[in-house]
Amino acid sequence: MTRFGPALARLRRDGGFATPYAFYHRSGGRRVFPFTFQYYLKIESGRSVPRPDWVPVLISALRVPPSDSDYRALVTDYLKDLCGSEEAYEALIAPLAVSPAAPSPAPALIRKLMYSQAYALSIAQLEALAASEEAFWVFEYLCNTDEALDAAELARRIGYPQKAVAAAFARLTALKLVRRASGRRYKGILVARRFLYPTDSPVTRKARERVRAHIAAMAERSGGDVARSGLIFRSTEANVRAAAADVKARLEQAQAGSLYEAKEGTAIYFLDFRARRALSG
Repeated sequence: MTRFGPALARLRRDGGFATPYAFYHRSGGRRVFPFTFQYYLKIESGRSVPRPDWVPVLISALRVPPSDSDYRALVTDYLKDLCGSEEAYEALIAPLAVSPAAPSPAPALIRKLMYSQAYALSIAQLEALAASEEAFWVFEYLCNTDEALDAAELARRIGYPQKAVAAAFARLTALKLVRRASGRRYKGILVARRFLYPTDSPVTRKARERVRAHIAAMAERSGGDVARSGLIFRSTEANVRAAAADVKARLEQAQAGSLYEAKEGTAIYFLDFRARRALSG
């Protein structure tokens, strides 16, 4: 049995995917993975070592950042499998590895707790949200309130035509993203629950870009930026990635303080962060 397979299965469960089937198919299936589900079962059960160019696809679907200790452990297990024995790994690979500073267990623990409760959106669900601003914001609004709303009231709150909101209700209900409550009112299924978009890949890229455009358009209409900041400095990509992972952990902690009652003084906010290489050399 390989080391990589059981480690992959553990991270898959920690990431909120209860079964191999859920992980493979909700992450995009054959459209994303360069192997069949049956072959994935061989990988996870430890009966086969995946090709090196397949491993980044698997890790990307797991949503484990390179700064995470689980990332390092998974890649180490894979390299040990490639080497064939612990002794060969220690002789060939281990001397090349630089021991990082001992990481704090807190970010990894927070991530595990949050992701184990998460719902992974399918590609079909992502594409439905990307198809129109109305569908996206109907979904997001109902994820952020514990109220059940009809099309007229929700249209008034988010500023879209009532017919478009009603059409979004029907589409999102069919995809099990909202549910019908009493009368003509609808309620979010994922209220107070973290959900994950399918991982970035050529299959999902256009849909993810449309979702970002929906967010930008609404933020522009609703008041723009609340706060902005930026830094320019010289560093290594590894340090910048580590800093970005820390910021992501902070954002996830902030999300834990979400409110689900649309009362005076509250709003739906979008916290965005990115790090870009501005000048090489």
